[in-house]
Amino acid sequence: MHPSTVPTTGSARTTTLRGLAGTASVLVWVAVLGPLSMSASSLSFGWSQRTAPARIGMALMGGGLVFNLLSFLVAGVVVLVWLSRARANADALYPAPHRLAAGWAVGGWFVPIGNLVIPMIVVTDVVKASNPAGRSIPECGLWWTGWIGGNLALPMASLFLVSTGGRGGAGVLAISLLLAALLYGLAAFSFRRIALNVARWQDEAASADRLS
Repeated sequence: MHPSTVPTTGSARTTTLRGLAGTASVLVWVAVLGPLSMSASSLSFGWSQRTAPARIGMALMGGGLVFNLLSFLVAGVVVLVWLSRARANADALYPAPHRLAAGWAVGGWFVPIGNLVIPMIVVTDVVKASNPAGRSIPECGLWWTGWIGGNLALPMASLFLVSTGGRGGAGVLAISLLLAALLYGLAAFSFRRIALNVARWQDEAASADRLS
């Protein structure tokens, strides 16, 4: 048995994560609708913005952008709450070491350049500590690949939109936004697996410790 599977006596300080994990995973999926709607609306763009379809598409694009910003903000807050509590639970339940201090569970997302790797390290360590098998899972790599890839594809598509003023290259724009949506979808799918697994492992370990 991996040493991380042996609960410590600090389980009284743990937080039940199943509900929070479910909420976070749903909000992450909702956030994917932003770039997806932007991709769909871009198909109405043409060489002239005077046509009715183009105007409708531009309006939907703007709405999708606002929805994208708001949904990412809300989902991001809930994900940070989930991660900070999951890390606190891991510290209370398992003796497995972590490579970074607990504060990096939130702070790591706001460090320029560092936020390209720090959140991945924190989540991987939480998963390894919580997993009865004592190892990470493939979804960690898939989640981070989707997140970083989407964060590259979406700004590039937005820059293309601004530089062309919505004229020409509608197919390129639509494909770029669809790629961003697919990458964010991969991240959302993988995050759901991570969050629910960690919640289940930690809730079971806390329950077993209370019964012992």
